[in-house]
Amino acid sequence: FSSMELEGVEAVDPRAFTALLTGLTKGALYGDSIHTHTFLVDQLFVDSEIPADTLGALFDFCERVLRRAASEDWSAVRLEAFLRQNDVLKEEALVAAFVNFWRNERAKLHDHMYKKSCCNDSLLRLSWRVDVKTKARHVKELNDPVALLEMTKGTGDGKQSVLQLELSRAKAMEILATLNDVQDVIASRTQEVSQYNEWGCSLPERQVAYHEPSRDASSRNLRRK
Repeated sequence: FSSMELEGVEAVDPRAFTALLTGLTKGALYGDSIHTHTFLVDQLFVDSEIPADTLGALFDFCERVLRRAASEDWSAVRLEAFLRQNDVLKEEALVAAFVNFWRNERAKLHDHMYKKSCCNDSLLRLSWRVDVKTKARHVKELNDPVALLEMTKGTGDGKQSVLQLELSRAKAMEILATLNDVQDVIASRTQEVSQYNEWGCSLPERQVAYHEPSRDASSRNLRRK
């Protein structure tokens, strides 16, 4: 967006701008059919002298920022830096209103985008502990560490299942090496997508949101089979 496209946006009242962000979130991200652009204009800008082209460009800009920030789970600091870098919202009060709105809605929006993008099974929780075997039936003395893993998997219909594994040192190192390779591929692809989605290009309608599984510290007290 150029400054000419949003000429006059500084006239937007910060309270009306916050209401606009709420409406765009409901309509564009949550899919509420009531909160259309026409509805928001009638509710918030019916007596405004801001040109229709400016309002349309402002709506489009805010929607794309909200989608990208929710998909990539931006922090408030990152959002503020992005807004200042693009210099679309020239009024300081509008930048502050956007950042405050995002602080309140970030967690809910990211969780919604994550669930919306998941069509397969997903890892909900990962618990682990390391034990040392000291003896076995045919061996009097041992000193072999073993890793005990418990993974909770969720399905698209809300069901959960638990998988428990016992890994030797060699098998654990083999799995870690494979996971490192996968992480390198994901990092490479993420960088490519970020470069493609610079604001000279259109963002896709849906983006896959990454959700890091939590590690429950209390679950290290797993019972040994």
